[in-house]
Amino acid sequence: MMNEVEQQPEELEEEKNVSSDGGESVEVQDSAVLLRGSDLLTPQEGSQLAAEGGTRLAIWAGERDSGKTTLSAELYERHRTDGANTVFAGSETLLGFEERTHPSRVDSGRLTPRTLRTESDPEERELLHLALSDDGNHENILFADIPGELFRRMRDYELEVSDVPLLAHADKLAIIVDGGLIADNGLRSAAVNFARQLIAQLKSADLPAQRMDVILLLTKLDLVLAADASALAYWDEREKSLLDALRELSPDAEAFRTAARGLPSPEDGMNALMAWLLKPPPEPPETGVSSEDVPAARIQRIRVPRTTP
Repeated sequence: MMNEVEQQPEELEEEKNVSSDGGESVEVQDSAVLLRGSDLLTPQEGSQLAAEGGTRLAIWAGERDSGKTTLSAELYERHRTDGANTVFAGSETLLGFEERTHPSRVDSGRLTPRTLRTESDPEERELLHLALSDDGNHENILFADIPGELFRRMRDYELEVSDVPLLAHADKLAIIVDGGLIADNGLRSAAVNFARQLIAQLKSADLPAQRMDVILLLTKLDLVLAADASALAYWDEREKSLLDALRELSPDAEAFRTAARGLPSPEDGMNALMAWLLKPPPEPPETGVSSEDVPAARIQRIRVPRTTP
């Protein structure tokens, strides 16, 4: 006779709830289905999600501690607390967001808000997922949580742009300038040079920039405004020259200024940043080649991450 332990797997597999009106039973969802865990998505998993449509891949391109992960975490947090113009519609990486956001909350017990720093993942789990509803439209945003060290090595010519394959598939690309460095008289010129060198690297690469939305993004605006007046004046002038350089890569590039924490909305620029993320990316230019002359697979617009470089 089968013992009780041997029967348990079958009983769990067949567990069901019966409706009060005597209707058909409904299978109980396992908690692992509802909450994926702390793991982020791999490029392959991101591709599967993007295949459903309405998906944008956003990349914050900036140095270590420039505020990249904080931007993603704060955009999620504002939807959790009803601080956004769009409605939270779910996340495949809910615990991944929570893990990065919790240290910034009052209930974390920390006196100073902070966000967990991004480190390289050996399994290439580097995509955070946020689903939103905007005027009835369902949109998926994938944030590439790429370590700043990779961008540092890229602007120092230790890495090629092609060594970060997600860049070739970005719908939204933001070149980050650390406002904390701009607020420091001794470091502000280095911050501008970092951005200029990164832009030069991206311009030299064969990126499909004609179908990307590209922006220059100053983070930590609250620190710039809190510094002496020379900090904001310095950025006003350098922002224009950097934007001119970026428009050689993407003619429609814009400049944004944000403070993920430290300023009231809408002065913090976060709602404007979310509106930019939700804006459809530009359509690729017409090539003059008819679809009859080119195999369908070659003219299909691919906007999802590759699984290998």
